[in-house]
Amino acid sequence: MLGGAGTGMSLAQMTLESLFPHSDRIGSAVALERWSGAYAAGMVGMWWVMMVAMVTPSVAPIILLQTQAARHAEAKGAENAPALQQTGAFAAGYLLIWLAFSGAATFLQWALEAGGLLEKIATKGPLSARPAACCCFCGVGRRDAAGLKPRSTPKTAAPVAEMTRQPHHLASN
Repeated sequence: MLGGAGTGMSLAQMTLESLFPHSDRIGSAVALERWSGAYAAGMVGMWWVMMVAMVTPSVAPIILLQTQAARHAEAKGAENAPALQQTGAFAAGYLLIWLAFSGAATFLQWALEAGGLLEKIATKGPLSARPAACCCFCGVGRRDAAGLKPRSTPKTAAPVAEMTRQPHHLASN
């Protein structure tokens, strides 16, 4: 953190930029000077780690279910790849999709920063971040308080239990 968390900025520069994003001293021209190959790779890494950390808990039951199905098929003598290889390919494919998303998010971040739009979104105009965030927060709160939030069915409340109820559909023969 003291080294700028890979941004090439000192702790003071990071603080100034976060406190005063609309400052003329720290504008999009200075921000674009940071965008080297190493900085972009760091941003892709940051997006990827963040996304994997957020979505892995939701996909873990599916990975375990896929492992169970592959082992079940293996035990029945199916001529598939070993269960560990199938599960590894599934998990690797899932992680690669998030890596591709991370590259797209980094490109979008660079493009918004190059156009000076991140600064405008955060600090200026009718679409500034604070009023928009306030409207979203209040809208979701009102929906929940008014009972307009859709109720989940038993099948969507426990999808893994529903999928494992009849495991013979999961395994290939």
